[in-house]
Amino acid sequence: MKPRSTSTFIEAACRYAGITPFPLDPSTFLTGLDRPLIDPDPMLAAIAAHRRAWADLGANMGQLDARSDHDPAATQRLDQLHEAVNEAECQLIDVAPTTMAGVFALTSYASTYLAPENPNLVAESMSNLAEALPKIAA
Repeated sequence: MKPRSTSTFIEAACRYAGITPFPLDPSTFLTGLDRPLIDPDPMLAAIAAHRRAWADLGANMGQLDARSDHDPAATQRLDQLHEAVNEAECQLIDVAPTTMAGVFALTSYASTYLAPENPNLVAESMSNLAEALPKIAA
């Protein structure tokens, strides 16, 4: 069995083609970048926060509601969970998508998850989209 070569595919292809590979240092490709090449759409974070808030409320509501009549701590925690959902809903209305991915995510989320629960929130988020689309398309 022949010993395995340690050359890269590019080096082997260059040898086959009869050319000398140009040495590249991958660390020089991204020098000077202090932020991602593409800014994430804030709408994706707003949707994720809303999903988390609803999941937290759904996971805890039954037991907290049952204890809330006689346990002030349970009542306080239930109020906190409802407030988290309200804040997340405000973010869905206030945050404008900055990319087509954000627009698609909001329309998909609004039609699938929000419409049955809160049609007013859907209407307000669609108003947000109407303002955001011309900016994204420009």
